[in-house]
Amino acid sequence: MREPPSQGVLREVLEESGYVVSSPKLVVIRDRDMTPYKPKYPLYIYKMFFLYDFESGEPAINIEISDIGFFELSKLPKLSKRAVFSVCAGFGV
Repeated sequence: MREPPSQGVLREVLEESGYVVSSPKLVVIRDRDMTPYKPKYPLYIYKMFFLYDFESGEPAINIEISDIGFFELSKLPKLSKRAVFSVCAGFGV
């Protein structure tokens, strides 16, 4: 199935969290080769980060998600801080 990333993020958020979101806005694209991740791959890998509006839904724990929550930026869980602050710096937040 081919779908644009803006539609894929809506589907993935619903499937993995149980939340319905809308109005996705692409805010950062990260090139994996520009990070210290190992090993390097022979293909290009990009991570896309979106902001979107929460519409409705209830948390849905599944095999990919062990816990779901909303956090203030200053109270993010320890493992999330590096990724989130890195993304925020990418668009001046």
